[in-house]
Amino acid sequence: MKQALETMNQAVALAPPEKRTEYRLLQASLHDDLGEYGQSEKILVQTLQDDPNEPTVLNHLGYFYAERNKKLDEATRLIQRALEHEPLSGAYLDSLGWVYYQQGKHEDAVKLLVRALVYEEDAVIRDHLGDAYEKLGKLDEAREAWQRALTLDPDIQGVREKLERTKPKPEPDAAPN
Repeated sequence: MKQALETMNQAVALAPPEKRTEYRLLQASLHDDLGEYGQSEKILVQTLQDDPNEPTVLNHLGYFYAERNKKLDEATRLIQRALEHEPLSGAYLDSLGWVYYQQGKHEDAVKLLVRALVYEEDAVIRDHLGDAYEKLGKLDEAREAWQRALTLDPDIQGVREKLERTKPKPEPDAAPN
């Protein structure tokens, strides 16, 4: 992974201007994968300063904050700006839904996540939807969303554990008469 990051650093340095933002987002993602969140955030903030109206950058930084449950008001503003550019983006709707989830607005999160699925069928969106349903006490709907997430991506992290944790308890046998 470190080798990939070194290569990406070189690619960013040599990138033509029209590709630089895309490369920097990949660079930030690599730092994220390495658990180097401070470095990832630094790159994302700098990229936003350099390209303040690029929806992918707005969404990426907003989702970064949502994933870490920090700066959620700023995350909301960033993602809403991305949605002004691309209102039918399932990924951006998912990001905003995840911010709402982190803020405890679970009903609003469900509405946005269901809408996101209209535009993009995705395992992460299904996982987020399952999490929001679980918070609302709708375990059947949560389990269905997680099952569909696994169908889309059998390797998605944490979903099998959620299904196991929420497995319905067996009904006790009826007492004899």
